[in-house]
Amino acid sequence: MMEGEVINFKRPYVLSSTRTRVMQSLKKDPLILTPFDIPKANRKALIKFEAPIPLDKKSIVIPLNPTNIKASPCTNSPKSSPHKSHHSRTSSQQIQISSFIQTKKMTPSEVLTNFPYHLTDFEKNEIKNYNFSYFIGQDAVKQKSIFTDASGNYIIKPKDHIFYRYEIIQLLGSGSYSQVLKCYDHKKNQHVAIKILKLQPKYRESGEIEYNILNLLNNNTKNETNIIKVYKKLVFRKHLIIVSELLHQNLYQFIESYDFKPININIVKRITTQLLIALNHIHSNNIIHCDLNPENILLKNSNKSSIRVIDFCNACFKNYYPNNCIQSLYYSAPEKLFKLDYDEKIDIWSLGCIVYELITGAVLFNGKNEHEQMIKIVSVIGFPSLPVIDKIKKKYKDFNIQAFKGIPKVSLRKILTNYDINIVEFIEDCLNWDYEVRISASEGLRSSWIKGHRRSLSETPRMINNILM
Repeated sequence: MMEGEVINFKRPYVLSSTRTRVMQSLKKDPLILTPFDIPKANRKALIKFEAPIPLDKKSIVIPLNPTNIKASPCTNSPKSSPHKSHHSRTSSQQIQISSFIQTKKMTPSEVLTNFPYHLTDFEKNEIKNYNFSYFIGQDAVKQKSIFTDASGNYIIKPKDHIFYRYEIIQLLGSGSYSQVLKCYDHKKNQHVAIKILKLQPKYRESGEIEYNILNLLNNNTKNETNIIKVYKKLVFRKHLIIVSELLHQNLYQFIESYDFKPININIVKRITTQLLIALNHIHSNNIIHCDLNPENILLKNSNKSSIRVIDFCNACFKNYYPNNCIQSLYYSAPEKLFKLDYDEKIDIWSLGCIVYELITGAVLFNGKNEHEQMIKIVSVIGFPSLPVIDKIKKKYKDFNIQAFKGIPKVSLRKILTNYDINIVEFIEDCLNWDYEVRISASEGLRSSWIKGHRRSLSETPRMINNILM
């Protein structure tokens, strides 16, 4: 072999130093590259050279952004590596440098130049529609073309990207309307929650309404409202997505963590106060939540009792009652069960049920269907008032109040004998048959139980006064 001649090995060369060091030294000092399978005799011959072997610069692949190369030693030969490299197309005349990772904002052309092997054929065209890319899901097993399943849900792939910005970490939950994901925002460097609506038009319309309502509630006051904060609305691969703050466990999980035993009354007061503030803000904007229940109330942190009200996909405006406004059965007000006219006080009924569940650990009305649920309500609250009976009879001509007779009754006061009378009265005021008599959120904030709640000196009364002014 002539001095200065580079042997043409069948395998690509592998760097003997870290990638970062290689890229930093390319312009400074010549490199000595050592192939893995050089026979010992030839290897000794190479070592004897006093001058380093010159390289053909055309055989070295240098990315446009050397600072993006992650430093890590090369330990496996390409042939012995258990995973096929993204650079398997690299020719034998090129130095193989794998796992290039995007670490900063890039234009589509920069991504296509530097990381084409991390994009599917679909993405190579799709990314051109975006101004910038912050994350491309280089470690994900990606869908190549079909992104929606038979039920209309977006097909979730962990570690993949959404909008070339958000990294999918895990699925938090799914429902009849949408899926909720925990994601990482590579632009803002923070965790977020992303709700992806089903593809069908009715679900997208519901998502549009939810976002508009939350945007209204978030932006028309400077006071704390205890309502989830939304960041933006996007459309990704035909699915509407809503980006919001990431919260912790829901109130049902919180109750479960106590083994369904009574929760400290001071914690219950604090949670109830926050819920009343949220409902007061919602109702003062002529909005009805329509589905207030423990699963739609989330804690902001794991070790604190600060809460956020979420999931406004069933919410509606007070002067508009859509047919799809359905409350969860255990927390459904009588006027909803009888399909009568209703207003924002259906949320107050739900609140009364939630407060009872917090202080006892048990569900107050746990009927298996609407008929059984009504029997459960009568057994605790008693017969409806005459104005309510008249409304029911107008709706159902053959309604017979005698059907409620014979139901065993145990009053709420008897069930809660060992509790402060102020708490019992608060729950009773929330669970009045007649929604026109039922207390409002602002009245609840003035109740003797809530007004007596102290967080730190006079913080709670001062906060309530600010809300009610």
